[in-house]
Amino acid sequence: MQDTTGQDPELPELQIDSEISQESNQDLLERENSIRLQKQAVFVYSIILVVGGIILWIVSLVWTANGHIFDFGVVAFIFAIITGVLGIYCVGKENNVGNDKKVSGNKANNQTDLHKRHFKKHLCNVHCVLLPISHIMIVLSYAVNVIKQTDGGYRIYSLIFAVTWGLSSIWTIQASLRFRSTLYQEKYEKLVNTEQHDRL
Repeated sequence: MQDTTGQDPELPELQIDSEISQESNQDLLERENSIRLQKQAVFVYSIILVVGGIILWIVSLVWTANGHIFDFGVVAFIFAIITGVLGIYCVGKENNVGNDKKVSGNKANNQTDLHKRHFKKHLCNVHCVLLPISHIMIVLSYAVNVIKQTDGGYRIYSLIFAVTWGLSSIWTIQASLRFRSTLYQEKYEKLVNTEQHDRL
């Protein structure tokens, strides 16, 4: 049957395909923006962990070295520093294997990328495990100071920072788990699927 309207009957289908493509591009942009914001959050709190951990570790060490009751922050802040370093590594651009590059058709290169991402995934898992552990250790070390230390000023300092680290752990742990689940697991699975496709 001839179209009496004078319009191309395939035109609506082309318009629908164009709308679907635009929606897909919009979803991709929103996802990339979400990942970028999550990476920034992980980077910010990791820097705070490293810089703050070093400063407060020195404070704890000096306090203990001056003959006061042992401050367990000497141990706890080492875990915080290690956790922060791992967090920085996880979001470092130079280490984002396969994030911004097209996967090579070379099977050997794909295999190398797969091993690198697998190794990085394990380090990010270690980061996510150490994050709550380091926060708990820091809060407990400050709590011990509040109870055991005899200096009133140091007890107040310990109380303030115990509350601060306890509250900050809520945001940092959520940020790390959200970033890990939305980026690394999915990207890793895509790389595995690419390797499987190469074997066919």
